[in-house]
Amino acid sequence: MSMDIDLEHVYQVAIRIEENGGNFYRKAASIVDDPEIKGLLNSLADWENEHKDFFTKLKDDISDLNPLDYRKSLNRLFEPTEEQAENIRLIADSSVFPMDVDLTERLQADVSLESILRMALDIEKDAVIFYMSIRDAMKASSESDALSKIIKEEMRHIAILNRELATCRID
Repeated sequence: MSMDIDLEHVYQVAIRIEENGGNFYRKAASIVDDPEIKGLLNSLADWENEHKDFFTKLKDDISDLNPLDYRKSLNRLFEPTEEQAENIRLIADSSVFPMDVDLTERLQADVSLESILRMALDIEKDAVIFYMSIRDAMKASSESDALSKIIKEEMRHIAILNRELATCRID
């Protein structure tokens, strides 16, 4: 069975994840009244934009390669097993941000702070799983190290959201 996933496609999905995450947080910030929560959500949106810029740079670096060097470079950076490639495809297509779903529509249905934080937590957890799947399929490289930093950042988002959610339950 041949793999039909490459690193450029994975970066395109990662860019989409970060765009959707930023849009989600901005939309959520626009519907909450609490200035502190609004600030937190806007900060999360800004962080997602930074991640998007990172993945855009990585994708552009690959896209700018000479076509003769393209496959050689991809093999140097990314060589998932069949199982890893399938996991990445499944996660990207269904779990993190379904490409045909606007999460802001889900916000319209339930605009409570707790529901926003729970949705955000689910998104961040799914993103971590996706990025860990990519990292595990990468060969030792600076891209893998950089991706580890993004994973740590997403884990920090999860910790922040968990703290905020705990505060909601106390109130």
